Amino acid sequence: NFFELLFLIEQKMKDIVQEEDSELSMPEVSVLRILVTEGEMSLIEVAQKTGKDKSQITRVIQDLVKKGILRKERSETDRRSFNLKLNAGVREKM
Repeated sequence: NFFELLFLIEQKMKDIVQEEDSELSMPEVSVLRILVTEGEMSLIEVAQKTGKDKSQITRVIQDLVKKGILRKERSETDRRSFNLKLNAGVREKM
């Protein structure tokens, strides 16, 4: 079942972050869920999929980057924007 899979992914993400003595907020879990299920995308795409505004998602992304869970890479098609990707270590743990 799709929802069971999402629940398991959420639990695994929480376990990963708790290993580093921190917890995920609900907005962080939402962003990670989207990136895990749909792959890399821009901040604007994540904002659209979560229904949050760009400034809220920007703060969430900054926190996830600081925690070492995500990284931002310049888009190959538009050098002004970034794509959000899970860090390799996080993906391996999942």
